[in-house]
Amino acid sequence: MATERRPATTPEHLVIDDFEDDLARVEWGERSLDLPKSWLPKGAREGDHLTIDADGDGQVTFTVDAAATRQARTQNQAALDRLNTDDQGGDITL
Repeated sequence: MATERRPATTPEHLVIDDFEDDLARVEWGERSLDLPKSWLPKGAREGDHLTIDADGDGQVTFTVDAAATRQARTQNQAALDRLNTDDQGGDITL
């Protein structure tokens, strides 16, 4: 019987990508998962980075990592600013 191989390390953060109805689409490394919104901290929003804490009884808790979220937002905004700096305006040629 074949066993599932797991990566040697797993990402330490989930990132909330989107909300739809009662589900939250999150990115975990290279995977996208749909989780019930009720599992996430109140006030969690798109782009938030969440830490994962699992106890020995199988209970999983997600917590917003404000510092990681802030850092990612700052880096993303800087990338957008660099792209917009080079924009000369005008029509796009396809």
